Amino acid sequence: MGEDNTETPEVIPRQWSVIQTVREKFTCRDCEKISQPPAPIHPMPRGWAGPNFLATFIFEKFRHHLPLNRQAERFAKEGVEIGHATLADQAGACAKVLAPMHALIRADEPVEVWSAPGSGVLARGLALAWPVTRRHVVQIGRELVPKDVAGARMHVCPRAFGQLAIMGAPFPADLHLDAKAWEFCVTMHGAGRVLFWNVAPLPRR
Repeated sequence: MGEDNTETPEVIPRQWSVIQTVREKFTCRDCEKISQPPAPIHPMPRGWAGPNFLATFIFEKFRHHLPLNRQAERFAKEGVEIGHATLADQAGACAKVLAPMHALIRADEPVEVWSAPGSGVLARGLALAWPVTRRHVVQIGRELVPKDVAGARMHVCPRAFGQLAIMGAPFPADLHLDAKAWEFCVTMHGAGRVLFWNVAPLPRR
């Protein structure tokens, strides 16, 4: 007879856990030395918080702009008392640990990046990845609005979407989309390290 499938969205409340690591001490009867397994490694030197907890409250702070005092209040309502000053100390420690990685990312940051955004997701992602980079987008076919380009400089392709690009791109590209944006990038890009973000799928083998 078959079956009916009913989907009901539901939320599973967040659960807190405290991981206890028991390290037994042993003594040698002959030399009277005491030995003990090493303590668990935390992301922060002399730290106490686990990596998932650190990632959670730092993401809420810098991505969702939720202040640490409000997060501390929410943690308290969930039964976990952590002061916002303690959270601030942990956030500063995380920033210090991640500083070398951030320096490597910024050292490789392009001076200029070009793309052919569609829905605006790409442009917003590039703005988050490289906030100080000069960003250019090429409008091809669909009319873009300011929220679609995330503050990037917009160029309008004079040819319709159905027309093919005149210049071939040196990478797998859609001749209706990416290749046209590549033409703008080649003729109008500035000095320095320039990146072109290609969105066309790789050809199937």
